[in-house]
Amino acid sequence: MGRGMLQFKPYQESVDVSIHVELRNRLYPDMIQTEDEILRERASVPKERIFIETWLATDGEEPVAVLDVMDNYWAAEKGRMLVDVLTPSQDPEIWSEVYRFGEDCAIRKGATEIICWNRSDCTGQVEAMIAAGFTEIQRVPITRLKVDTFPLEDWEKALKRVADQGIGLTTWADLDHEAKDWVAELYQATWEMVQDMPSPTTPTAPKYSEYVKMLEDKKRYIHDLMFVALDGDKIVGYSRLTPTDADPTLLYTGLSGMRRNYRRKGIVTALKVAGIKAANARGATQIQTDNDETNPMYKLNTDLGFKNSASWIQFRKALA
Repeated sequence: MGRGMLQFKPYQESVDVSIHVELRNRLYPDMIQTEDEILRERASVPKERIFIETWLATDGEEPVAVLDVMDNYWAAEKGRMLVDVLTPSQDPEIWSEVYRFGEDCAIRKGATEIICWNRSDCTGQVEAMIAAGFTEIQRVPITRLKVDTFPLEDWEKALKRVADQGIGLTTWADLDHEAKDWVAELYQATWEMVQDMPSPTTPTAPKYSEYVKMLEDKKRYIHDLMFVALDGDKIVGYSRLTPTDADPTLLYTGLSGMRRNYRRKGIVTALKVAGIKAANARGATQIQTDNDETNPMYKLNTDLGFKNSASWIQFRKALA
């Protein structure tokens, strides 16, 4: 039992995932997911080497929230833990009670600061976070592109400019047929990109074995939607699109970026245009992405025609 009127029980994935997806889709009706997508997402967390607890909160009759408390394992800072409160309720008291339960869990595990994410249009929850002592440390606008109205003919020249530099554009599906270990090459390239992304935390490199396992998820990593820029046999740029089972008309952009010596040459623009062409060929009508508001990729996306909706906001609270 929590300190208020809610009850908390350990989350049982096989039993509670249907409740989880229902709560999530009520909170984000523009970004719906299926049970399978949530299960795959949770399977990607390296539970064998980090602390994670998940709880289901109810009001005695109906489920109201899913709570995750875990090590902030993708960041180097010690003592920092993530408390993720997923509830469709905009009642500040609901969010606050679930959060307090999560904070208590984190403190018992030695947390010295808490990280929480929320969306700017969840106004009641954001108000509760500020009242609980959180401060904003990062804002990540969510943008969408209407694929069917994208002026592709105006952007085809971006592909030619890259070809004129001797840079080849291909897909992971094409590289699959070659003998070279492209996974190791992609691992090194993407880690260089991630280190330079604007962030209030210092990133840590994923274990190579975990990276390989991640790429094996063929529903998230569709080989003909993974676009690669090559300078000879070196991967210098990358951009990925991921479809969603819940809405086949919508694609999400994963990591997009360039190695340091190849930036400001229009290559990532060409990778994005190649992705938009592929999305159009698949019958998708929208592409969604998000970028830190200070990231040059954010301006590139708006130049391509992506339009803002809400923003993800990262909050921090010191405990000591």
